[in-house]
Amino acid sequence: ALATSTLRLTAPGTATVVNVPSPVPGPEAVETDPVANGGLPGTSGGCRIMNTTTDPGVAAWTWSPGTPVTLAGAAVVRVTATVDGTDAELAARLWDVDPATGKQALITRAVFRLTVPSPGTAQRLAFELWPTAWALSAGHQLKLELTPDDSPTWRPDNLAASIALSHVSLTVPVRA
Repeated sequence: ALATSTLRLTAPGTATVVNVPSPVPGPEAVETDPVANGGLPGTSGGCRIMNTTTDPGVAAWTWSPGTPVTLAGAAVVRVTATVDGTDAELAARLWDVDPATGKQALITRAVFRLTVPSPGTAQRLAFELWPTAWALSAGHQLKLELTPDDSPTWRPDNLAASIALSHVSLTVPVRA
């Protein structure tokens, strides 16, 4: 109810991501682990800010809204996913990227579990990211990442699978 409108962002093209059992997490995944980086004594909490990067094997799309916006609520990811495997998970991370400083801040994230009726079947998914409030400054960009492995935050799937992603969009509730 805080949002007064929505911002719908669409991504061109397709991408494929692959889950490999027992992977080595990339620097983004490790840096944004909430337990190791803010939930234990002696760690620092707060927003995870790091150099702008995208972990290997992660599909990413970036948009420049053009004006400052305030996110207010749960962004919704829509994607057509075609899984080559028996099941999979799809984690999403939404970042605030500041091109001027080369830094990115994690805004919100979520994970979605896919069950596959039969390998190669395209499924249209829609899932919410964790609700949040975030002021995106002028000149900043929104970066959406989709990956089958966001360990150590979530336990990776035991089974290998690849996911072809298409028709990606992000709907962000905003407050004027």
